[in-house]
Amino acid sequence: SCPGDEAKLYGAFARFEETQREFARARAIYAYAARKLDRDAHPELHEKFLRFEKKHGDVSDVERHVYETRRRTYEQALVERPRDYDAWFDLVRLEEGANQDATNTNGGDHGAVRDAYERAVANVPPASDKKYWRRYVYLWLNYAAFEELVARDVPRARAVYRAALDVVPHARFTFGKLWLGAADLEVRAR
Repeated sequence: SCPGDEAKLYGAFARFEETQREFARARAIYAYAARKLDRDAHPELHEKFLRFEKKHGDVSDVERHVYETRRRTYEQALVERPRDYDAWFDLVRLEEGANQDATNTNGGDHGAVRDAYERAVANVPPASDKKYWRRYVYLWLNYAAFEELVARDVPRARAVYRAALDVVPHARFTFGKLWLGAADLEVRAR
């Protein structure tokens, strides 16, 4: 049997259940197939699942599918270009949006956002020319702002500023915004 035959079989079976108005069964078949079959090898099946959810699912299911698709796209781009700080910003914003939705429903977990920031700032610019560092430093500033304003964790925000100041090669250049941000945090924290 061909590798695509399995995806076609699941798709046909789910469509049959949908024509019989057995939406729960169709959803279960699509979900099982999505877990079992690789998304890259069978994108058409995953697209059918998304269309099904748009047609018959809850808004939260559709949002979850869109979130997962975007996240996978950003992750792939970052594997190819780990120092693409704009892509890191996109991923962080996506995680923050998902975290905001989770906060509204069940208190939220900041772990995914922190993980994205930590992975982003681990990609230090290779050149010691200030123009390559600007976007990178803004990642640190946003990370510290997230810790202070969203997570409401002042000691962690302080640690983020300290780590940012430690990584910048001050002998060659510095960033006043980092120093001012750290000082403003201390003033606000009294």
